[in-house]
Amino acid sequence: MAGRKSTQAPENHAGPQAGPLSGELPPGHKMTELGPLPEDWRVVRLGDVVSLGSDAVNPAHVAAGRYVGLEHIEPGSTRIQKWGHPSEVRSLKTAFRPGDVLYGKLRPYLDKAALAEWEGICSTDILVLRAQNGLESDFLAYLAHTRNFLEYAIATMTGVNHPRTSWKALQQLQVPLPPLPEQRAIAYVLRTVERAKEATDGVIA
Repeated sequence: MAGRKSTQAPENHAGPQAGPLSGELPPGHKMTELGPLPEDWRVVRLGDVVSLGSDAVNPAHVAAGRYVGLEHIEPGSTRIQKWGHPSEVRSLKTAFRPGDVLYGKLRPYLDKAALAEWEGICSTDILVLRAQNGLESDFLAYLAHTRNFLEYAIATMTGVNHPRTSWKALQQLQVPLPPLPEQRAIAYVLRTVERAKEATDGVIA
C-alpha cells in the first residue's frame, strides 16, 4: 500500500481472547458477527450511522474558501494540512462542513480519509461522510483507517484504470459501535498518538 503507514484504530474486537480450545469468551464480552466484542458495544451497518453529503457546488460561485482534492489528503492521516483554492478547479464539486469525514473513494487502497475542521468544497472522487445516530465524527475518522474498513473498500472496487469503491457498497459494511464515552476516549488516544508522530516526523525533517 502506498503512502504513510496508517494510524490504525482498534480492530473489531477488544481485550484478550479466550483460548481456541476453551470455547469461552473473555469476561464482559459477547460473540457478534465481527467476533468477540465488549457487551455494551453494538454492530451496525455504516449506512445506519453515517449519511452522505451530496450538496453540489459550482466553484465559480465560491468567492472564498478552500478546495480539497485527493492530492491534499495524506495516506493514513486524519488531518487535512494542505488545500487549494476554488478558483483552481472548474467542474461541480461537493460541499463539506466541519465534522465531516472526507473519504477518498478513488483507489481506496491509498487509505485517504480525513476529518474536516472547516467548511469547503472537495473533489467528487471524495465521499463526504457525516456521522449521526450515536457516532462521533472523530471516531469515524479513525474507523475509516481500520484494516476491516480498508479491506472491504478494496474488495468493493470497480473499474480497471481508475478503480473506485462507492457509497452504495460502503454503507453495507458492518462496523463496531462503542458507547459514546468510549468512542471519545479511543479517538482522543489515537489523536494524541498521531500528533506525536507528526511532531517526531517534523523534527526528523
